[in-house]
Amino acid sequence: MDASDFTAIAAAVIAACALVATIWQAFLTRAHNRLSVRPHLVRSIDRHVDGTGTEMTLRIKNCGIGPAIVRERGFCIDGKPFEPPEAESDEVSAIFKFALGSKYPWQLRRQGLPGIGTAIPPGGEHVIASVHFNQYSRAMADAAVESAGDIYFFLKYESLYGERYELPRD
Repeated sequence: MDASDFTAIAAAVIAACALVATIWQAFLTRAHNRLSVRPHLVRSIDRHVDGTGTEMTLRIKNCGIGPAIVRERGFCIDGKPFEPPEAESDEVSAIFKFALGSKYPWQLRRQGLPGIGTAIPPGGEHVIASVHFNQYSRAMADAAVESAGDIYFFLKYESLYGERYELPRD
């Protein structure tokens, strides 16, 4: 082997190392891009007490840095999806009528479910329901919600890259 052979081998090794480094950098860039559009939905229940009663509001907020695309949503009772009665077209109103009935004086002030295929933007929030309990203290409103049983709101969503997530039940 002469000097030109060593030069050719060295050039091939350097080229192979450059190829590996380029592939590794592309992998890291792709992973970074996925993280930079990852949504993270959280639920919160706000309570406000004033002279007229207690208002409880269920909100979904996107604390991530990418949009959350809604794929499934609804309510569950004892782990089974809630199906509103045929006469009731509004799922939010139906679940509260089922859960609270006439045991407590309550009024649904705001309501709405995010649409399937819609996006909750980063920093955005969506009010699922705002319920006002007339002339009740916070403890009484909490007791009314507790008496409703094992009812929760579920939401399945995905990132722009199609990674699927589910809103934690808490």
